[in-house]
Amino acid sequence: MEVISSCLVGRENNEIANPITRLELNPWDLRLLPIVPIQRGLIYHKPQSQNIISHLKNSLSRTLNFFPPLAGRLSVTQQDDGTKSYFVDCNNAGAEFTHAAAASVSVSDLIGPKYIPEIVYSFFPLDNLTNFEAISKALLAVQVTELADGLFRGCAANHAVVDGTSFWHFINSWRRQQSPSSADGGNSSIAEEVGARSRIGLGEGYFGNAIYTAGTSTTERELMENGLGYAALKINELVKQQKRNCK
Repeated sequence: MEVISSCLVGRENNEIANPITRLELNPWDLRLLPIVPIQRGLIYHKPQSQNIISHLKNSLSRTLNFFPPLAGRLSVTQQDDGTKSYFVDCNNAGAEFTHAAAASVSVSDLIGPKYIPEIVYSFFPLDNLTNFEAISKALLAVQVTELADGLFRGCAANHAVVDGTSFWHFINSWRRQQSPSSADGGNSSIAEEVGARSRIGLGEGYFGNAIYTAGTSTTERELMENGLGYAALKINELVKQQKRNCK
């Protein structure tokens, strides 16, 4: 794989009325600081447009108008008692945009194998970087890799700032900013993830992470008498119950 160029893409309109300037992280967000960024990838057949990279940059900039935290930076404040507090500085420092090429790789090489090919991991930015290490680095990074007969768009975002549902919402919004073509597959949306939000009852505008926990219990005697299969059955019943509650 060859990196052709890399730049920062900020919001197209930096003069938005009543802009978000600072976003505090909640306890759910803070729990995700030690893990790695969230990643999502899209594969397209070879686009007809010759200016697809420029088009993607421009549409990304327009989309960031509605997602100012993703164009900002994670910041930390040292408190007098020795603790630290983290927040998102919506300063429009920009998202990272990388243009790369893997001319020897085709779409079938990626979607044909039963297991994920090793090269796919090189199509994602912010790899091997934990969320708390991203201080002053881009919270959103995109790598567009041109393949022999297609395009791979790898998106990564700091998981302490955004969860899967909000990230899919961003990706779908970005796709809607683009004109329908062979490169995008029209205006159809990729299904967003459903999880803790529906159980907790958070509003549609909620942007950060949401974690929902549930547990089951048993006694030592029950486990000893019934074996590990009994424990697996209890867990399976709990999962089914959560699915019923989600409907």
